[in-house]
Amino acid sequence: MKCAAVICVLSVLFASACADAASRAARPLDVRSDGQNVVACLSLDEGETVAIDAAGVSPITVGGRTPAKPWGIVLGAGQRPHSLAPGDCLIYGGVPEGYTEFAPAIELESGWPYSFAIRSPEWGRFRTRNYSGVFCLRRTAAGILVANVPKGPAVITTDTCRQLLDAVAD
Repeated sequence: MKCAAVICVLSVLFASACADAASRAARPLDVRSDGQNVVACLSLDEGETVAIDAAGVSPITVGGRTPAKPWGIVLGAGQRPHSLAPGDCLIYGGVPEGYTEFAPAIELESGWPYSFAIRSPEWGRFRTRNYSGVFCLRRTAAGILVANVPKGPAVITTDTCRQLLDAVAD
């Protein structure tokens, strides 16, 4: 039962388009580190506050391998949604009041690509309810280093992550 609920919520959460033909692609999230945590931040140019219906981090499958189970939260029935203003961030593994964690946060694998997604219960000014960012991370003595993967048609691999993280580290 729990597995079916996770699959259902994940399929809704990570869908980048809606059946409504007027919807647009997901808005970007800036994924970064605040030292020891991975955070996803709403773009400063978003122009409005975004309520959170569900959020999660999911590994991207590379070469048929998926290293870890996804983390995710969903708003509880009858609860008021937590909102992010432009520039505000949601912490990986954080569970705001009123949310249920449907998959616990686990240590993310260094050098692996992940997607951080937020779904809003409301249509935003850009006619979407979805916000996402693909990122890679590396654990260092100083904390967690994060590199955002630019949008594009390229396949994301662990080599892509290594190159992006090396460029950020320089």
